[in-house]
Parts: sequence; C-alpha cells; structure tokens
Amino acid sequence: PRPSPTDRPPRPSPTDRPPRPSSTDRPPRPSPTDRPPRPSPTDHPFSTIYPSSTPLVSPPPVSCESGSIRLRNGRSPYSGLVEICRFNTWGTICSNSWDRREALVACRQLGYPGTGSKALRFYNRTRGPIHYTNMQCHGSETSLLDCPLQQTNQNYFCSSRGNSGVECSAPCTYGSVTLLDYTGTPTNRSTGTVGLCIGGMWTVVCDYSWSFRAASVACRSLHGHSGHGAIPLLSQGVVSYAGVFSIGGFSCQGNERSLLTCGYLNVSCTDRQYAGVICKRTSRPVCNHGSLRLVNGSSNYTGRLEVCINGQWGTVCSDQWNSVNARIACRQMGFPGGRAQSTTRYGPGVGSIFLSNVVCYGHERSLLNCYSQTRHTCTHSQDIGINCEAPCQSGEVVLVKSDGSPSNDGVGMIRVCQAGERGTICDDGHWDYPDAAVVCKQVGYSPFGALPRYGLKLGASYNVTPVLSRVECLGNESSIRQCRKSSAIHSNCNEYVGVECYGSQTPPSNCTHGDVRLMGGSQMEGRLELCINNMWGTVCDDFFDVRDARVTCRKLGNQLGMTLTGAPSSVPYGAGSGPIFLDNMGCNGNENDLLNCYSNQPGLHNCQHFEDVGITCTPMS
Repeated sequence: PRPSPTDRPPRPSPTDRPPRPSSTDRPPRPSPTDRPPRPSPTDHPFSTIYPSSTPLVSPPPVSCESGSIRLRNGRSPYSGLVEICRFNTWGTICSNSWDRREALVACRQLGYPGTGSKALRFYNRTRGPIHYTNMQCHGSETSLLDCPLQQTNQNYFCSSRGNSGVECSAPCTYGSVTLLDYTGTPTNRSTGTVGLCIGGMWTVVCDYSWSFRAASVACRSLHGHSGHGAIPLLSQGVVSYAGVFSIGGFSCQGNERSLLTCGYLNVSCTDRQYAGVICKRTSRPVCNHGSLRLVNGSSNYTGRLEVCINGQWGTVCSDQWNSVNARIACRQMGFPGGRAQSTTRYGPGVGSIFLSNVVCYGHERSLLNCYSQTRHTCTHSQDIGINCEAPCQSGEVVLVKSDGSPSNDGVGMIRVCQAGERGTICDDGHWDYPDAAVVCKQVGYSPFGALPRYGLKLGASYNVTPVLSRVECLGNESSIRQCRKSSAIHSNCNEYVGVECYGSQTPPSNCTHGDVRLMGGSQMEGRLELCINNMWGTVCDDFFDVRDARVTCRKLGNQLGMTLTGAPSSVPYGAGSGPIFLDNMGCNGNENDLLNCYSNQPGLHNCQHFEDVGITCTPMS
C-alpha cells in the first residue's frame, strides 16, 4: 500500500533553513591592481598567451640533467611551459626576447618537428626559479644552451612578467608530405613549400632538379589531391626555418606513392632554394604529360599553344618567347619549323598558365626540356600563339627573308626539307649558278638569269640548322633532289646560301653562260654585257679598270677567234636594260672569264643603268 500522507516527513519550516550569508561575509572581489597585467603592445609578439588554468596534459617525467628541458602545464603533449635544468633544479626561462627562433630550437631539442613551432608566454604558472633570460637563438641550434643567453641570479625579476613556452608540431609519419606557408607552418592551402617527413620531423626539400613529375607525386601524397595538373615552384623561402636541407634531385616517373620512393640525391641548399608546388583538385587526366596542341587556329598547324602538365591542359605566357621556342614546339608536334605569332590572334585560353619565360637553345626535343618558370604574373591576354610550317616532303624548297618570314619576290635564303625537317644549305664554297637555276625553277620562277647568293645568315632566334651541303647541280634538273649533294654538315657551318630569281615568264636569251658582248657601238667597242644563266645583263663601272677590260677583251677574242686587249672607254654607249649583274670588279688581269674575277655577289650593287661600263678592244700585234 502507498504510504499515507501522515507517514511523510514534515517539510522544514522557513525558520529551519540556514541564513543567507550577508554581504559582509562574502570574500571581496580582487581589485584591478591584483590582476596580472596585460602584455604591452611593445612586448615581443607571441602566437598564444596562456592565462592561469588547470593543465590538461601531464607530460612524462624527465630527469633533471644540466641543460635538459621539459614541458609543463600544456594543452597537448607537444606544448606547454618550458622548464630547463640548472644546478639539478628545474626552473623557467624569462620570455624577454623569446620568439619563434627559440621555440624552433626548444622543439628540436625535445625531439618534435621544428616546422610550425610557436612561441608561447605563460603568466603566474610557476613558483620556482627563473634560470635564464634574453635568449638570442638563430634557429639552427640543437640545444637552448647553444644559444647566446643570460644567466640569472636567485632574486631575478622577469621584466616581461611571463615565462617562456612553446607549441610544437606533432611527430609526422615517415615519407608523408605537407605544405608549409612562408613562416614554416603547415597549411591546408593547395600551394606552398613542400615539407617532407624524415626522422619524425618536417623538413623542406631543395629545389635542385625539382620537376613536374616530382610535383605530381608530392600533390598526390596530400589528402584530396590527385596530382593532375600539379605545378612545381622553385626558389621558395621559409622564414627562420632550420631543418635538414640535405635531400633533393628527385627523379620521379610520376606514378610513385611517395617522394622517398623516387630516386633522390643528398644535396644542400639555403633559404630561398626550397621546392614548392601548386596542387589542383582534379579527378582524372585528360592528356599525356608534356604533349602540346594548337587551339583556335585556321589549320592544324596554327593556333594558341597549350601544354599538358600532369594530365591537364594549360597555356604558355608570351614573356621571353621567340622563334627558337616556336621551332622546338612545332618540331615536337611533328612540323618542320615555326615562328611566334601575336598573343591576341588566337584568343585567350582558360585554366592554368603553366609556363613563362621559356628559353630554348634549339637542340631540345620537347618544350619541357627548355628552361622555364612556373611562377609568373601573366594573364591569359598574354597566351602565346604560334604558326608552324606545314608538313613537308623531302626535297621541298622555300625561300625566306632575313627575319625568317616567307619571301614572295624570288629573293631569299633557301630552306629545304630533309627527313621531314626544314633546314638550310651550308655555304661551303660549292654553291654556284647552275644550283641557283635549279632552285629558281623549283620554286616557280624562271631559271634564266638566276643568281646564287652565299654567306647568308639569319637572326639567332630562327632555325638555321643546315641539313644539306656540297650541292652540285648541272642546271637541267627539275628539283634539288636530283642534284648531287651531301647531308654531312661541318660542325662550324654558320653561313648559308640563297638565290635571286626573275619572273616566271622571263624568256631565255640566245647566249651561253659566261659569254660577253659589246652593245651600242661596234663589234670591238661598246657597252659591256654579260650572259648569266641564258640572260644578258650589264656590268657597273665602279672600280672597273684596265685589268678588268683586258679580261673582258680576252674572253671576247676567244669567242671571235681573235687575240684582243682593251681598256675602259669614256665614250657613252647608252644605258642598258635588264639586270645589272656585277659591280666593284677586281680582276688581276690574267683570268680567262669575268666570272672568275673578284666582284660583289652577283646581283648585289648600288648602280643604275647610266653607270653601265663601256670598253674598247683592240687586236694584239
């Protein structure tokens, strides 16, 4: 049965309750002067200032040996008040001059990673002695006692009214990777300096031979990153970091699970020589690393250049770009050559700008073999476009101007296709009039009056690789492929050959190459004309003297079956027409043909037809 109401105990009356304490019985509130002072803004900045509170973690005991340190009253096993042993007694360190450099050394001495160490200040945490003050560590020391410091006496008063503490990073897993910010603190961002765990501690990596493949492996080691599109960064800096700078030169293939499974070297580096990465959160690769493509062009060999980096497409900045770079890019894509185009011709790209300040020397097989920078300030308005040469067939010939652009007037350097690549013909002293006639015919001009050009050069920014030498044509061939030639090139070949052609409808003259005639006078006197490749032309009177006249008359006498000598004539025989073939003659007098004498290159002169030379020949007695 339930208890009856009469069985319940009576409620206490109000008079039985204990009296409330009076205001005079309450403990007084602490006055503002009893509170610990707040740190002054002029004090050295600390990452954290811990107030007095019950510690959350009790670290394992440490035996007191001179110079040994321990942590107390921390919020984790890796943080707390630093106590140091002196005279077999634990004491603290005054926080005067205590900053991140001292924290680095303390964490390292405790066996924790130095990267990400923070300096702490503790108030009202200790009752023991203050052993040291004014520590001045550089950050590379292995023990706090290796740092410059000041010992204190028994009655020392710490002017900062705080004691030194640290917050160290937890030990890391061997071979794991993190990204560090400029202060050396691990960050969750997708870009930063690479931190590699060795011996339970984070250390930075030297940027020696730091590559796209190594960057991909580093990014894949981070949670949430696939490694696709990873970009390596060089010359990274970490403030006051003093880790183990003895690893670099990674030779990764890109599919390794850890950087330490790549080949690497023991190297050394200093601040601003560390490796970094930019990681991308992409799910799958869309292209093969290092491949190139052209976008938005009118053909498959023109357009905006894009490069595949770790499975993702991106663009190339136009800074420092030149025709040597364009040639390497075009050759990599299977074209014989190319040149740079306007940065706006093919429109801006999207996504990453992977490369800037590319410098190629001409021998590279891939654009990624050239020097380049991945850190830049470029925008997509600077994306480079290139114009590659169309694929060629062996023996195909084109003429180019001195800047490497196509020539449309029949005058220029020869570029010939050999084994799928366009190159020049070496000027080795064998280039002559019949060779020029064959080339002019092959490129669509008349072979009559064709002139050889030699000693030609192009700017260093254009492909001038010679692919042929010792070309010897008879003059009746339809293509240079039918001429005798050699693909063996002298290593010192740095001058090349070209031609000067006349219109495709130019008719032949009824003459033999090298013949001379006198016009506007008689058979023995008149305006000198010379036959080159079945076309008559004149000779300029600059520096023409009696020796040149004697060679001319000797040639004319041979044609006429006579022995002649001669001299320049002052009698005007009228202006000629057609080309002016020779200028600045310099015969010795014993040559049998004007074409064997010194002169300017055929067709190169500063003359007009009123300067055509006249001569008078006389029979020799």
